[in-house]
Amino acid sequence: MTLNYAHRGYSSKFPEDTMLAFDQAVRTPGCDGISIDVQMSKDGVPVIIHDVTLNRTCTNMTGKIRAYNLDQLKKAEVSAEYEGQYVPQYVPTLREYLEFIRPLGKKTILELKTETYEYEGLEQKVVELLKEFDLIDRTIVASCNHYSVRRVKELCPELKCGLLSHSWIVDGEKYVKEYVGVDCYMPNFGQCTAEMVKRYHEAGVEVYTWTANEEVDIEHLINVGVDGIITDFPEQVTRYRRFAEIEDDYPMSMAVCGWAD
Repeated sequence: MTLNYAHRGYSSKFPEDTMLAFDQAVRTPGCDGISIDVQMSKDGVPVIIHDVTLNRTCTNMTGKIRAYNLDQLKKAEVSAEYEGQYVPQYVPTLREYLEFIRPLGKKTILELKTETYEYEGLEQKVVELLKEFDLIDRTIVASCNHYSVRRVKELCPELKCGLLSHSWIVDGEKYVKEYVGVDCYMPNFGQCTAEMVKRYHEAGVEVYTWTANEEVDIEHLINVGVDGIITDFPEQVTRYRRFAEIEDDYPMSMAVCGWAD
């Protein structure tokens, strides 16, 4: 079954990468998990926010995440365009998120935002936290920085890891499995043709894709059998996944479909 991951929480209706968005995501029927973005504060604490600066999502501060200690980041109100619609939201720590998600049985795709800045030691801190909360088997750690992902896999071989990519990689399944030595490939949804997904699966590589929001794209991705969809609209994936299950359980006859001679 294609898994349903809420992108930065329920980010189409609530401030992204906030505890409010995470809470609303897990309340959505059929939501299997959440994708989050992790960086590190100046004083070495893993925090959840997508951009390397506060400029886009914060209403009262600007500047780079790495320039602020945690106590300063905790004053950053990150409601963005939702300011005034909900209770003010602040930058969560990874620890706060793991405390929240652990008892719920939900999965996590944890993206290390190390493609711009490496954040020395972030991989080690993330692995230690996942072990502390016993969430190794419910988490995929991914990044556009493939060196960073490889370091995570070396630190914790039993942790499922994935490569995020914006590119169409020639022989990508070999690159993922044999060269980098990880478990999953995470391309943009537009790259997920039936032939591409089949090749990766035959090589033993799982395929998780982002960020699919349109109904036609979600339906296509479920039909070609991707392992997981990251979406701003988790209710859409739930709806089309149910349609697919109904069709599997009650296939229409060729005559009814008009395909028989």
